[in-house]
Amino acid sequence: MVHSFPSNIYRLGADHDGDGEAASCSSADHFIMSKHALILTNVTEHTDNYRLFSNCSVESFKRTLVNRWCLASKHVHDQDILDEQKQILMKHPGERFTLNEQCQIIYGHRSFFCGKL
Repeated sequence: MVHSFPSNIYRLGADHDGDGEAASCSSADHFIMSKHALILTNVTEHTDNYRLFSNCSVESFKRTLVNRWCLASKHVHDQDILDEQKQILMKHPGERFTLNEQCQIIYGHRSFFCGKL
């Protein structure tokens, strides 16, 4: 789990410390997104960092999460897939499916909307 956690967090927009947008944060400081594993054999100035995110990671998370497209993977290289995701995300709830389709999704294919708006 130790090695897979940063890989999954990477999907939230954070690079490994020392790389890309996190180049100003040293991997040697051993924050969670460090490329190097920290072996705790003695107390050092970085002992507590292994359970914290660097400032670079925190700023990356903020940039990703305030972006309207944060759910669209920045690692998908197929432009058609990205365009399709953006079209889906641009629609408000209720615009993608009719009221009847929403009822069918929730309650089964024989369901339909029978009220007034």
